[in-house]
Amino acid sequence: MRKDLKAWLAIFPTFALGIVVGLLLNGTMNQRRQGEMQRMRRPGGFVAEMEQLIRPRDSAQREQIRPLLIAADNRNRAIVDGARGSMRSAMDSLIVNLAPVLDNEQEERLMDFAHRGPRRPPPGLGGEGPPPPGMPPLR
Repeated sequence: MRKDLKAWLAIFPTFALGIVVGLLLNGTMNQRRQGEMQRMRRPGGFVAEMEQLIRPRDSAQREQIRPLLIAADNRNRAIVDGARGSMRSAMDSLIVNLAPVLDNEQEERLMDFAHRGPRRPPPGLGGEGPPPPGMPPLR
């Protein structure tokens, strides 16, 4: 057998194994990140995560910190909700502006996108997956 063929037969499986391991680790890391984000989005999730991060020394300090965390959580939720509303309005304006230029098929695809949102990769491959039970969709 030729030396260059033997070299490729040794290198190719190593390369393929590296790709597979990389994909698996990437999927695992994305799932972990998405899980952390989902916990933060749940009611009280931000407060609990921040308390865990800060680790109050005692219950007195926890009682001082908690109202500030709750207020920050409420502000953050208001910002996100406002941004969602602005994004919906911007998409509606885009649809109105594009309508005279698009044919029926293009307009149908745009309306489908506007009502369901962009396609996301499946869970484990960078996608978020469905929201937890009892949690409304993020759109």
